[in-house]
Amino acid sequence: MRIELSVHADNMPAIALYEKAGFISEGLHKHAVCIDERFIDAITMAKILDTKRQPIS
Repeated sequence: MRIELSVHADNMPAIALYEKAGFISEGLHKHAVCIDERFIDAITMAKILDTKRQPIS
C-alpha cells in the first residue's frame, strides 16, 4: 500500500515533517498552483507502507 500527497514547494516546514514521517519526494510539478498572481511549484511525495504484495481475495 502507498500513500501519496502533494505539497507546495515553498512549504519547507511541511516538507520536513513529511520526510521525518518517511515520505520521499517523487516529482516536481512546475507552476502547479497560482495564488495571488504568483505561481507555486508542487512536490509529489509518497510513502510505501507494505512492500509485500497481498493476494487479491
